[in-house]
Amino acid sequence: MKKMKIIRVSVGWVFIGALISIGCSVDARGGGDGKKEEKIRTVIDRFRLSGDRRDLSLAASALHEDFALHYRGPDGWVRTDLQGYKGALAAEVIGGEERTMAIERVEITGPVASAHVIFTAGEATFDQFITLIETPEGWQIVGIVLHFSPHGGA
Repeated sequence: MKKMKIIRVSVGWVFIGALISIGCSVDARGGGDGKKEEKIRTVIDRFRLSGDRRDLSLAASALHEDFALHYRGPDGWVRTDLQGYKGALAAEVIGGEERTMAIERVEITGPVASAHVIFTAGEATFDQFITLIETPEGWQIVGIVLHFSPHGGA
């Protein structure tokens, strides 16, 4: 007759294992992220307003000096830096139209965060993944990967 090993596992670990097996996640970061998330949402809204109003001071307060924006143009992926973005705002090449904003999710790990955000304007939707870092000046956007969809098109 074979002997059976008895494994003692705490109820808490069994519950976490069950959650993981069905695809749920456990947030072990603890409290305090609510305030961080609120600050992050404010920075993202400042970024939206900077484009809507073509306001360079709002852009400067929301964007880190190493900011980069990536989007797919007609000839492939395009990268622009902070100066290029601010130059396009100032030249009125971009912005100037009020957009609605939906922040689909925010994830925070220590001094870094990411957000999936959708801006919608009259003619297009801007589906973007935004990366932020916490600096001595507060949260700032360091990168955006953007998918632009004209309404009625792909």
